[in-house]
Amino acid sequence: MSTLLSIEDEHRHYQRRAAELHDRIVLRDGTPAWVGPLQHKDRADLAREYDTLSDASKWHRFLGGVPHLNAAMLDALVDDVDGLDHVALIVFVDDHGEPTPAGIGRIVRHEQVPDAADIAITVKDAWQGRGIASALVPRLVAARPAGVTHLLTEISTD
Repeated sequence: MSTLLSIEDEHRHYQRRAAELHDRIVLRDGTPAWVGPLQHKDRADLAREYDTLSDASKWHRFLGGVPHLNAAMLDALVDDVDGLDHVALIVFVDDHGEPTPAGIGRIVRHEQVPDAADIAITVKDAWQGRGIASALVPRLVAARPAGVTHLLTEISTD
């Protein structure tokens, strides 16, 4: 169940959350952004922000139709993040002075192939093409699970 926040409460919440992120970057278009680890307290935010994605972005994330993140998916996407075998990083951008969540990336060790990991990145539609994924990939690779030597992931041909 996600929590409903007023616009003002959501703004204050995102200001506090962005202030916790200490890895500052600048996107290709000059927009300041901050990167940091996904936390368990981000569960409701992830569900809420996922619902703002276009159908195409949702399809590209899971290579299928996933209209909403259900409890089991949130368990896997948030609660299973341990910083060891499953690393997830979020990106907040400065959107006209407002901290706004814009993307998330994760790298997860494959159980059957322990020296390989899956990598996935989701960027909100309005922020695609500005360098968020390009900033996340090297950070995820640097934080990859110990012993991972290669990536094994599925992508869409488009």
